[in-house]
Amino acid sequence: MIRQITKQLNALGIEIKYAPLDNNGFFGIYQDTPIIIINSQLDTLATAITLLHESYHFLNGDDTKIVSNYRQNSRIEYEANRFMIHHILRFLDEIYDFTPLTNYNQIRTSLSLPSSLDHLVYHELYKLIQTKFGISDDTNNELYIQEHATYVTTRLEQSPVNQQSFTYLSIIG
Repeated sequence: MIRQITKQLNALGIEIKYAPLDNNGFFGIYQDTPIIIINSQLDTLATAITLLHESYHFLNGDDTKIVSNYRQNSRIEYEANRFMIHHILRFLDEIYDFTPLTNYNQIRTSLSLPSSLDHLVYHELYKLIQTKFGISDDTNNELYIQEHATYVTTRLEQSPVNQQSFTYLSIIG
C-alpha cells in the first residue's frame, strides 16, 4: 500500500521524507519542490493515511491558498479527510475484499481515526459497497446493510467460529 501511494506521489513530482515529528505529517513546498514530511515513528497504516491526507492538499492546490478563517481551514481539512478515507478504503478493499456484511465499526476502529470522522468512514464504505455490488441508492438498503453487518458481527463475537465457518456464514448471509 505504501509503495503504491509513494509511487503515485513521486510520479506527480512530490518528494516524501521521513523525520521524527510531533504530529503525523505535513505538506509544503521547499525550493520549488512539493514535499510531504511523514513522522518516521508511524506504523504502516498511519503512514498511508497521512500520505493520502497530505497528498490531497497538493492535488487541491492548498499550498497556494490563503486561509483567512477557521471555517475555510475546516472545509479544506474535511475534504482532505474525505479523500484519504475514500482511497484508504479502496486499498483495504483490495486486501480484505469488503462485502455488504463488512462492519464499518471494525474498520473505523482499526483506522484509529478521530470519532469526528466516523460519518465519513460510514458514508465512503457504503458508497464503495454500493458501487461494487450494484446496490441502489436507497436509504433502506444502507440501513439494512449496516444492521445486518452489526448482527453478524455480534453473533460471531458471541460464539467464535473458525474461518471456514465464517466463510459459510457469509455465503448463506
